[in-house]
Amino acid sequence: MIPDILYYSLLASLMTVLGSLLAYLFTMNKRIISFFFGLSSGMMLYLSYFSLLPTAVQFGGIRSVLIGILSSIIMMWLIHQLPIEQELRRCDSTSLDRVRFFFILAVIAHHIPEGIAVGAGFEAEHHMGLLLVLAFAIHNVPEGMALAFPLISAGRSPIYVLGLSLCCGLTLPLGTLLGITLLNQSFSGISIGLTFAAATMIWIIIDEILPKAYQFHRVLSMVGLFAGGILIYMIHA
Repeated sequence: MIPDILYYSLLASLMTVLGSLLAYLFTMNKRIISFFFGLSSGMMLYLSYFSLLPTAVQFGGIRSVLIGILSSIIMMWLIHQLPIEQELRRCDSTSLDRVRFFFILAVIAHHIPEGIAVGAGFEAEHHMGLLLVLAFAIHNVPEGMALAFPLISAGRSPIYVLGLSLCCGLTLPLGTLLGITLLNQSFSGISIGLTFAAATMIWIIIDEILPKAYQFHRVLSMVGLFAGGILIYMIHA
């Protein structure tokens, strides 16, 4: 059973690479980057507020949720103290360097708890696990595109872009393996992990990604934001 769960999770993670491949079909400009940043932000915010956080409360209660939020705040504060982040802070306001850095961080931060949720879903009910895999797989395609766009605009090679997308995507089956392991040991651990992912994504999207998307193109960033939320709502429905 465990190999099957990891197989499904691996397929969902590879959709991130597929999204990065599809990014090469578009002519690179700030309008497209703005739309897809908004799209991915809308999907992440919806998942955070209406999927990850409610599930976290159900698994561990308010106490675990508060621990997860506090852990996210501490991690983000520590990241802002890193020398590389201090250097990025001095970048020009139109630079995508900060967005690249924090978007990659956001992908990794939520893939692991999402993987935990997949493992928990399969252990609770096979059908629930399959629905989670389907939702995350569809979500990972535009996420892979949004991950690739700023890297392509920076002149990174296709091998670098696809390799980074693969590394980020593989954190999903890693999380699934952790979920299978943790489920019989600590429901509160799963709750903390889900809350950590949600809080981290919300912070990064509101503080870094959406402002940059809005700066590039106000209308398209908002269109992408609402489209992303509607898309994830339809998947969940």
